[in-house]
Amino acid sequence: IRLHMKKETIVRKLILTVDATDSSYVPRSVAVYGGELENLKMLNNLSIDENLSGHVSVLEEMTTHLPVIEIRILECRDGGIDVRIRGIAINSSREVDLRLRADMFHQEDLVRYPRLEGTDPDVLYRRAIILQRFVNIQDRVLRHLVPAWDHTVGKFSQLKFIKQFLLLSKCRGALIYQCLKNSESSKPDGIPDLYI
Repeated sequence: IRLHMKKETIVRKLILTVDATDSSYVPRSVAVYGGELENLKMLNNLSIDENLSGHVSVLEEMTTHLPVIEIRILECRDGGIDVRIRGIAINSSREVDLRLRADMFHQEDLVRYPRLEGTDPDVLYRRAIILQRFVNIQDRVLRHLVPAWDHTVGKFSQLKFIKQFLLLSKCRGALIYQCLKNSESSKPDGIPDLYI
């Protein structure tokens, strides 16, 4: 099975649907290849339980765009020569949505912190993706924490553990404004006298 992927898509999960009642048509061994059509590389090789009816994940968490993905059926149950796949599902994201690409971390002129100097570029890419996902979750949760904060009761103790991530937050401006607004004192009733 050959899949031509949309430009800039990254496969998060590739799923096959099989049915054990298909007897000798059920795939038992599958290999997944990906890359440029002229230079496909093996990405995964797995065995499928012959008694399984349902979904089988054959590929997960790719870090780069694969123009072509091939699912090769190596063997079927009971030596069958034909195969029946009930469905294919792909969960993917787009590189432009993430604003990150794996090849960004392979560049020679990429500046790294000294502690990350010897780190594999693929590890740096995955680390950046995890940080980005964490910040997205953090932004969704912050709007529930901030309105509940009362400066007369205490401090942002629940946020102290993630304060280093607040700089990455997309809603940090609104957060600072809310904190300053909630800590302001009320206006005086009248203008106080000023003596110099």
